[in-house]
Amino acid sequence: AGRSVTDGGYAPASITRDRAKKAESVGLGDIPDVVSVSSRQTAIYYLNQLARERPDLATACHEKAVALLEDTTPSQRTIADWGFLGRALYGINRWEEAYQAFETANRLRGDDGPTVKYGPRWWYLVMTLAQLGEKERASGYYESLVEQLQHDPPPNVSVHEKLRDEAGELLGIDPPNNAGRGSM
Repeated sequence: AGRSVTDGGYAPASITRDRAKKAESVGLGDIPDVVSVSSRQTAIYYLNQLARERPDLATACHEKAVALLEDTTPSQRTIADWGFLGRALYGINRWEEAYQAFETANRLRGDDGPTVKYGPRWWYLVMTLAQLGEKERASGYYESLVEQLQHDPPPNVSVHEKLRDEAGELLGIDPPNNAGRGSM
């Protein structure tokens, strides 16, 4: 608990909060410049964190993340880049492009079905499919993810539970009760 997904691992939540605060303190327009000493991946991660912590800035953060990622050729993108691109495109209602980004991430990772092991990417895919009208497929993925979340929760379970609830709402599914878990 208390950890957030990064490229290929986890970073303590306190570090990600500090990064988001730093990015916010200089103003949203300056975020890419402030983190230019770090990798593009870190800049995108900052934007993703800030979008989660500040819903009022989410659209601008997603647009900046998309711009940073679209500046790279597809062959230069990592699995995490494709996942972040999908999330950002989802956040600005570019559903079809988000779907393509998630499918690319899944293919590159070798996923043969929904999993909560490598971050919340699959929840975003479920929501993307729901937005595209593929509710039956989205519901099947949702049920698989819910089962995994209940039986083998990842370290960042609260992020997954929030997205589970959001996906369930889009699908018209009531989320399972978390009584006794203490996470929501």
